[in-house]
Amino acid sequence: MNVAVIMSAGSGIRFKGNVPKQFASLNNKPVINYSLEAFDSNKNISSIVVVANANHVKRTKDISSKFSKVVGVVVGGERRQDSVWNALSWIKKNVPRCKKVFIHDAVRPMINAALIDRLCYASKKSDAVIPAVSVEDTIKSVKKGAVSATIDRSTLVRVQTPQVFNFKKLYDAYKRFPKKELATDDGAIMEYFGTKVTVAEGDRNNLKITYPDDIKIAEAIINKVDKMNNIIIGTGYDSHKFKKGRRFVLGGVTIPYESGLDGHSDADALCHAVIDAILGASGKPDIGNLFPDTDAKWKNADSMLLLKQVAKGVKKDGVDITYIDSVVITEKPRLSPYVTEMRKKIAQSVGITVDRVNIKSKTNEGMGFIGNGEGLAVISNVTVERKFND
Repeated sequence: MNVAVIMSAGSGIRFKGNVPKQFASLNNKPVINYSLEAFDSNKNISSIVVVANANHVKRTKDISSKFSKVVGVVVGGERRQDSVWNALSWIKKNVPRCKKVFIHDAVRPMINAALIDRLCYASKKSDAVIPAVSVEDTIKSVKKGAVSATIDRSTLVRVQTPQVFNFKKLYDAYKRFPKKELATDDGAIMEYFGTKVTVAEGDRNNLKITYPDDIKIAEAIINKVDKMNNIIIGTGYDSHKFKKGRRFVLGGVTIPYESGLDGHSDADALCHAVIDAILGASGKPDIGNLFPDTDAKWKNADSMLLLKQVAKGVKKDGVDITYIDSVVITEKPRLSPYVTEMRKKIAQSVGITVDRVNIKSKTNEGMGFIGNGEGLAVISNVTVERKFND
């Protein structure tokens, strides 16, 4: 059984806020919530224990009660190491099957599943694992306002939390650690008794909220990550055979050629592939469900109008189309003279600028039905920014 201990007993003197930094608002929710959410949703964690400042026990309990894995709220001590000891003592009494303990600072809200999983894996081969990142800045020792030495940074790292330990060994180390000694992290307790402490890859985004400006930095990171998580790529494919006597329409442009594309609508394969890619990125059924070829309404339909209708529909559902990239595979005719106009028409139909539409034309090197000049195929990738309901 793995137990996460969330350290939330600090007073936040350097933060200088109206409330301790673990309760400061970060994107409209308390900083501590991010750590609780990360551990509560992680399959590697069985239980959570929160260590609270004596003056904020009720507030901590109210917040923690919303998370199913929280099994206890423990009052902290005078120093961080005293607070950790209180948590370890509580776990020994109330969670006797605890094998590993993850000790994390509540004021590191950028903790994520990947880091927890990475530390859990590393702890299979070590009794003590700490996450760390390399030091990139030049480090100097300063005395009385002047540089006394430049430090070799090649062996230096910045240590983070959560730190993971064999519970029994950490408990025993804390029990024996001299009360007069000061330890700024839990790894130092294990080091004191000669235990090998393994360093695992940390996360540069895993910052510690110390000063008021750190909240702004954390918000910027969260908003960037949230935006990236909402970027989806959809893929569409369509192929049509050539048919004598049909008008050849591609990307909304009529192209002079001996044959057109065979289909129920105008058979604009480029538009159809783009439509399917948009629908795929939006989590919707394919083009055949929306515009079935069994419905006379779509007979000889203008596919550019269908594309415009689809783009407008997904927009209402909170999907913003950001980029379209397509490749048309055909031996003939030569499409390069018409690509610019196709890009303009597609961009106009979906409501984006033309520089966000790319169209390429390739041959199939004489192979297959395309190589034989029987038809063509189109592959489209569409990038969207999609809002998900939590």
